[in-house]
Amino acid sequence: MLSNLVRMVALIALSAVLAACAAAAAGAAGAATGIYLTSRGASGVVRGSVDEVARKTERVYADMGIAITGREREAENGRLEVEIKGETADLDVKTDIESETSTSSRIHVEAQKSAVEWDQDFAKAVVERIVAQ
Repeated sequence: MLSNLVRMVALIALSAVLAACAAAAAGAAGAATGIYLTSRGASGVVRGSVDEVARKTERVYADMGIAITGREREAENGRLEVEIKGETADLDVKTDIESETSTSSRIHVEAQKSAVEWDQDFAKAVVERIVAQ
C-alpha cells in the first residue's frame, strides 16, 4: 500500500513537471510565431511607433545592402502608414508599416524577384532584423 502511495505521489509530481514544461514550450512557440509568412513575404508586429519602426527599417535596409528607392507616408482615419521601397541587385523590396497600437506597429515585407515570384526567406530575414532592432 505504501509503495502504491509513493508511486502515485511520484506520478503526480512527474505530471506537474511535464505540464510546466509543456506550458513553457507553448509560450516559447507563441513568441516564435510573432513573425509569419504570407503568400508574398513575411509579416509581424514590432515594438515602436510607425516612425520608430520606419527608422529601424531604414537601418536594416542599409545593413542588408538594400538601396532605398522610395518612401511614402499616409495618415487616414487616425492610422498612420509608411511604405519604404528599396532594391538589391536582384530583388525589389517593399516594407509596409502601419500603427497597431500606440506602442506597436504591424509590418509586412515583400521581396519580389520577378512579376510572379517572391523570396519569402529574404522577406522573413528583413522582418527578423527589424524586430531584433
